[in-house]
Amino acid sequence: MAWSVHACSQLEAAGVPSVSILTEQFLPMGRAAAANRGFDGLHFEVLPTGFDNWSVAEISAELAHRLPAIVGALSRD
Repeated sequence: MAWSVHACSQLEAAGVPSVSILTEQFLPMGRAAAANRGFDGLHFEVLPTGFDNWSVAEISAELAHRLPAIVGALSRD
């Protein structure tokens, strides 16, 4: 999680939109890490805890459902 937020913060600092994808148990830590780097508005896409036990089909369906939000965040000005 920390590396994802760190990488996204660096991208955002360079003017490149980014999305940090993490699970809900890491969201408070992710928000704190982003705030510590000066990026309170960093976009997070939050997956449910335990998704790593899902089947490939379940993960694919979940990410397909979330793709518009991810693309929207990456396409912002």
